[in-house]
Amino acid sequence: MGDLLFVLSKGKLGREADYLSWYGSRHLGDVKRVPGVDDGALYTIAKPEDAARWEVAARYPLSAPIGDVLGGLFARSGTADMPLTDAIDGTSVLMLAASPIRERVRADGGADRNDGTLFVVLTNATEGDDDTFNDWYNDRHIPDVLAVPGFIAAQRFTISAAVPGQMSPWRYLSLYEVAPENLEVSMADLQSRAGTDKMPLSPTLSNDVYATLFARAA
Repeated sequence: MGDLLFVLSKGKLGREADYLSWYGSRHLGDVKRVPGVDDGALYTIAKPEDAARWEVAARYPLSAPIGDVLGGLFARSGTADMPLTDAIDGTSVLMLAASPIRERVRADGGADRNDGTLFVVLTNATEGDDDTFNDWYNDRHIPDVLAVPGFIAAQRFTISAAVPGQMSPWRYLSLYEVAPENLEVSMADLQSRAGTDKMPLSPTLSNDVYATLFARAA
């Protein structure tokens, strides 16, 4: 299980299309050429919202230590190997250095696929309760979520402090893959189950949860 670089960002107001075009046509490929970056996938917010915190997500699986990858990334940033764009809202960028807690888990009986909508969930445990929180999340919550029809797979990560100058407000990242053709039904079903016997929530789950859907763009 390799580390993951997960980047959330958005374009400047009125320049969102320019930003997404630059990211998909240029920046995604530039980052994938950094040694230690195995691949890359670009996502856009599935249901555009006014003043969304982030509108673009990029997922980069790594084969080298994340510190080494970040060193190569920062060395190239702003050079001919990785030109930047003035369409980015620079205040919005959050780079998450993430290490897998467990392998990717597939839903029982479902076919695997790589076109799923990404349900991004950032969480914290209540103070001092990380062990209990992780036991509940890994052993109970993920199976409960994957029992919802339309959910394909899930994986959890610990967010490290490996990105210089950045401190994530969250300690944990969960990436769920949802069949896009069933998205609205699946998410409504998920919401209806949350807090019931089908999907009990833990008191160790802090209330500062971030959760948003991102659709595959490139």
